[in-house]
Amino acid sequence: MSAWTRLDDELDAWHASGRRATLWCRDDDGYRDGAPLRRLLEIARAENVPIALAIIPAALEPSLADAVAEFALATIVQHGYAHRNHAPSGTRNCELSAHRPVAESVAELAKGRVRLVR
Repeated sequence: MSAWTRLDDELDAWHASGRRATLWCRDDDGYRDGAPLRRLLEIARAENVPIALAIIPAALEPSLADAVAEFALATIVQHGYAHRNHAPSGTRNCELSAHRPVAESVAELAKGRVRLVR
């Protein structure tokens, strides 16, 4: 059974019990405008589905702000800072690793926040 089939079955069960699921989509690792982003935004607009755009602040290009500005259902969420692995070799990749000074991670996150709110 595919993941889509399981999702369809679950949504059918919710519907049968009178419940309604609230869904949203998250687009990961964004940083610029382009045809794939425009297509996603148009589908979301047509279906009235909110979109969370997980943006990498260090890579952010001005074109992204222009694309998102005209789409009321899009929300920008910060996705780390530079999307670089700081975990030691042999461990799970992690930008905000426990092996990194907390102050360094916090400073990068704050720097990223400044880039996103401009």
